[in-house]
Parts: sequence; C-alpha cells; structure tokens
Amino acid sequence: MSKEKVKMLLKENLISTAQNRMKEVGAVLLLSLLTLAAGCCGAADDAPVSSTENNKGSQITEDLDAGQPDHVQRQEVPELKTLGQEIQEQKAQDQEVQSQEMQEQKAQEVQKQKAQDREAQNQAVQEHAAREQQDEELELYYEKDGRQYQLVPDLVTGEYIWASVLTNGIQVKDSHGHDRTDYYSQEHTFEKRDAKVSYPVRRWDNLMYSAGEYLVFEYDGIVHVSEHTDLYHPVLSYDYGGTYGIIIKVPRGYMVSDSNAYEIRFYNEKFQEKLVKTGLRAGESGVYFENGRMAVRDMKTGLMGFMDERGELVIPCKYAIVSDFSNGYASVLTDAEVVSYTEDAGTVQMFCGKGGQWGIIDEKGSFVIEPCERFANQSQDQTDVAYDAGVRRFGLVREDGTVDFIASDQNERVLETVSLR
Repeated sequence: MSKEKVKMLLKENLISTAQNRMKEVGAVLLLSLLTLAAGCCGAADDAPVSSTENNKGSQITEDLDAGQPDHVQRQEVPELKTLGQEIQEQKAQDQEVQSQEMQEQKAQEVQKQKAQDREAQNQAVQEHAAREQQDEELELYYEKDGRQYQLVPDLVTGEYIWASVLTNGIQVKDSHGHDRTDYYSQEHTFEKRDAKVSYPVRRWDNLMYSAGEYLVFEYDGIVHVSEHTDLYHPVLSYDYGGTYGIIIKVPRGYMVSDSNAYEIRFYNEKFQEKLVKTGLRAGESGVYFENGRMAVRDMKTGLMGFMDERGELVIPCKYAIVSDFSNGYASVLTDAEVVSYTEDAGTVQMFCGKGGQWGIIDEKGSFVIEPCERFANQSQDQTDVAYDAGVRRFGLVREDGTVDFIASDQNERVLETVSLR
C-alpha cells in the first residue's frame, strides 16, 4: 500500500471520528433537555421515569445516526487496523532481520578472531622453533676479525642478545721465550648483537647474563646488576661465592639463592628486593624450579620441603630427602634419620638420610604412592656407605607416569618400575 493512500485513509478516519463525536454530543444534550422537561412535568407526584423513557435518548441518538448520510455514519475501519498490523509486522521483521545480521556479523568476527589467534599461535610456534634451531646452530664462543665473542643468555627471553667481546691483543714473549698475549693490550667491550650498541669495560669484567635492559657481570668476586647505559652504578650487587652468580627468572621478577648465607632473595623486575627467606638453602641438586616448585632445606633441622615461585613454602620441610619435581611429581623420604656432615674442610654443611621409606607426592603435597616397606631406603647388604640421595631411591617421574625404583649402591640398578596412573 502506498504512502499517499495511507495518508488519505488516515485523514478520512479522523474526519469521520470528529463528526461522530459531534453527533454524540448533540444527542446527549437533547436527551438531557428531554429528561429535564419530563422531570418538570412529573415533579409534583415524584413519579419515577420508566425504562422506556430512559431509553429515549439512546433511541434518538440511533435515529440521528440513521438519518445521516453514509459517509458520516459510524463505521469500523478494518482496513486501517490491518495497515497498523502490517506496519508492526514489518517493523518486527526488520528487527528480526537486523538481529540476524548482527548475530551473523558477530559470528564472523568471532571466527575471524579465532583465525587470527590460530595464526598468531602458529607464528609463535614457528618463531620459537626457529629460535631453538638457531640456538642449536649458534656458536656461543667464536672468533671473528681478530675479536673473541662470548654470547650470554637473556634471562627474560632466553635468547642470546648480548656478547662479551675481546680483541686478540698483542703477542709477546714470556720469560721462557713462549708466546703469550699481552692482556693489557686487549680491548674489552659489551656489545648488543644486531645493533650498534657497544660499551667499553674493564679487562676482567665477566659478562654473565642480560635481563632486558639490565646486564649482569662479575668483577673481583662480586656480581653486579646494572642498566646497560650505566654499567658502573649497579642497582644490585652480591657475593659470587655462595651464589655462583646464578640468577633465576621467576614471574614478575628474579630470585638469587645464597648457599653460604642460607638466604633466598626475591626481586622485582627492576631488581628491587621484595622478599627474603632466611635459614633455607636451595639448589642442592643444581636444579631450581621445576613444575613451579623448588626443593629447599631448613638448615636448622636438616629437613627438606618445597617453595613456589612467589617464595611461599607450599610443602613444609619435613622430609629427610626430596627429589626435584618432574611431570608434576616428586619423591620424598619419610621417617628417616637425618645425618649431618661437612665437606670442603668443614666449610660446607651437608646432610643425608638413613633408613626410612620412600613415597611420591603431587604438587599439593598429597601422596600418590604411600611410603611403605616395599620402597624402604635400605640395602640388603646393610652398607654403611652414606648416599646423599639414599641407598634406595626413586628416579624422576617420566611423562607417561612411570618411575623407576633404583639401587644407588648397585650402579643405579633398576629394582622396579612403577606406574602412577
């Protein structure tokens, strides 16, 4: 139906409605006059008005309607009602179409985002594989153009971004007539690979790591952490002897463990100290965090437990010996005698466990293999030889959930293979 026809029908409907309202008003006025007159005539005897008289007004109104031309009589407008319905239906259809279009557009955006995520993930995997291949092919120490290059890992990315570079120097004769390098003629720099950034340093500055914008180097037994733009104003310095200069990257910062001072220190990403744990030693096996857990020993009791990467002792120190976590599990020695002894002329405190039984725990510290006589830390030969990891012990749990029970005193002979699943 065209817009012009709609306008015309609406106009006619308004005119008809107005005329009908005028007739109704006139009929009501006439009925009021008749009623008033009838009331005046019968007021003396208070006669009630009959139902026939009460209906006179309505009859008169109907007669007036009947006497009017057809085009001004009251009439229903079914066509206009249908038109309104059509408008509402069309509006509903438009809304439905719009909703469907929005849903389709949203679905397309979701699919597009998923495709972009997959592409980014695949690209990241490819880049990681390429870096691993490059690292495998990368020579960490090489000579080129009369310069010696030693690459160091970055604690944040794991890549080799910086290098310690030393010129070959002048060759001279020693007192025995042998050729040697004149160390004082060598020039030493820290250089960023693939970038024109180079800093002259002292001959014996030993570059160990990079950590984003920071460089970690050792000089005269002290480890320094400095911004690469200001090497000789370090933000952190600590003793090399008890730490071996090792810095461990943890979420939102770094960790340094001092085995001499029995301290484990946590730093933020700017190497500002935020937590110190005292009386604990970490890294006895040479491994730090595995599966987010690190074996630590309470140096007062000699017992061991596990710390998480935030520095919280999540599994208390109550075991004589523990292994590192592997694929979500670690072995622990329970009910054993802790025996202390020293090494390096009495300078290093050590411990071992005698007797007891082995079990295996998960990352929450719950036993998945309960300690029992089957896994006793005891040799049939009743040897008196002390083994740091036990006369009998579990190996590391493999990816398939199997683990070997091993005889340390019999050349690591596998006594039994156990499945945790």
